[in-house]
Amino acid sequence: MKKLTTVFLIIISVLWSSQSFAQKLQSDEGNFSIEFPCTYQKESSEDEVQTTHKFTCDKDNVTFFLGYTVHETEIYGHSDLAQVSVDSFLETVGGEMVSQEEWKILKNPGLKSVMTINDGAVLINYRVVLVDQNQYQLVVLAAKDDFDEKAAEKFFKSFKLEK
Repeated sequence: MKKLTTVFLIIISVLWSSQSFAQKLQSDEGNFSIEFPCTYQKESSEDEVQTTHKFTCDKDNVTFFLGYTVHETEIYGHSDLAQVSVDSFLETVGGEMVSQEEWKILKNPGLKSVMTINDGAVLINYRVVLVDQNQYQLVVLAAKDDFDEKAAEKFFKSFKLEK
């Protein structure tokens, strides 16, 4: 009986340690919070005009991404710049636009887009909003057959700007 209990505890500990758990990200610098469905990786870069932070996690063949850029100088024309961000992203990934509509966060106008790449085999949900000197980009992407709409919506809805 003691051996059976020991084996059971080992199996449980292995399963426990291999699980991907939701991880909340709170950024005072970026004035936001978001919940990733798994442990995220962070990458940062800085130059004389901006600082960019990128957070990514992969779960069940779905990639979740949040990037935010803090610009050193005031930025204007947030709605126009949101469109520039969408167009630039679409061009960078070599994708096709499926749909686009307005996306507001605390009355700040942004855009949400659905795109495809690889002849429609990969689906991308892309959102962008600019607030004051900050630009926020959220992306969920996966092969069309693996795309988890509920997980994507949960990720997007967890994004909260601090007032």
